[in-house]
Amino acid sequence: MPGKPLRHGAGIPARLRAGPNFWNLILDSLLRELGELGVYVQAFADYVVLMFSGQSASSIEEEANRALARVDCLGVRNMLRF
Repeated sequence: MPGKPLRHGAGIPARLRAGPNFWNLILDSLLRELGELGVYVQAFADYVVLMFSGQSASSIEEEANRALARVDCLGVRNMLRF
């Protein structure tokens, strides 16, 4: 918008005070763990998208819940809330 300054973020969660290097370590750990589960992950800055496929809604739900449980555990280990 003309006349208004643009805000630029560092690409890390706003409440994370440890800085972007800490966030990169956490995100790298998350991407590795989810990759080991066979989850397709796309990430950019502080956005992460998980994609699932399967033969039935229940199999997709199980896979998604397993992945989200890993995300939750990572958050608990690093004292983060998502």
